[in-house]
Amino acid sequence: MRAIINDDMDPKNIMWDKGEPFVIDLECLGYSNPIASSVLQWAGTVNEKFNAERERKFVIHFGV
Repeated sequence: MRAIINDDMDPKNIMWDKGEPFVIDLECLGYSNPIASSVLQWAGTVNEKFNAERERKFVIHFGV
């Protein structure tokens, strides 16, 4: 599975205007597997606080 995704969806990279979100940092935009990306972001790679237990729970819960 491949999709266009942004692997850096940190809150600092989203600006809001009248309730509408705009992604402002697109340097990590590209084709990737959205499930694998979600697992890594949920586990804390974006904020540099990786937690293997969170990664394991995500994989078990969603069966990926």
